Amino acid sequence: MVLSKKCFQAYCCKHIKGNFKDKFSRKASLLALFWKAARACLLSGFDYYIGKIAAINLVAAKYLQAIKPKL
Repeated sequence: MVLSKKCFQAYCCKHIKGNFKDKFSRKASLLALFWKAARACLLSGFDYYIGKIAAINLVAAKYLQAIKPKL
């Protein structure tokens, strides 16, 4: 099956959050920062919250940064 060039792919943050939670922590602070990063309107806001996550768990931040945007 060939996808139309008018189609786009996106990620479901709920599923990413579930994987993130399973891999790294059930700490509410990391999950709250994840949602703030996911809802950031600007790249600078996303980077800010990823930096906060990195300060708590560097591997978790690298995990999120490795998810390449597809839009």
